[in-house]
Amino acid sequence: MSFGQSFGDTYSDVGARMSGGPMWPDYASGLANIPSHAFGVAGAVCSTALTPLDTLPVVEHQLPAFADRVNDLNLDIKSTVFVFWIGTNDAVSSHLEDQVSRAQCRLVQGHGRLLDDG
Repeated sequence: MSFGQSFGDTYSDVGARMSGGPMWPDYASGLANIPSHAFGVAGAVCSTALTPLDTLPVVEHQLPAFADRVNDLNLDIKSTVFVFWIGTNDAVSSHLEDQVSRAQCRLVQGHGRLLDDG
């Protein structure tokens, strides 16, 4: 493991610092002693196809943003850990089990995009 990439909602947004302190990507990269880049955005959902909120979703925004920057990040994809934190905004907006289940399916599709790009 040489690098970490995180995607998700408020809990993954290291720029927003909604907690007033370090976020989980900060702790994870510190404990693993690896550099990381967080693409998480406060208020994000897994996909606007599932949860139509005005936000920067993981599938439609964060994964393409990563794909656009992957060469600039100079990382070894095979030794990079990818972490997705989703659910809170998706689950609150509709029926919990149905939304989370569909969000997981969309993330699997998004993961496939990462593999295709890498």
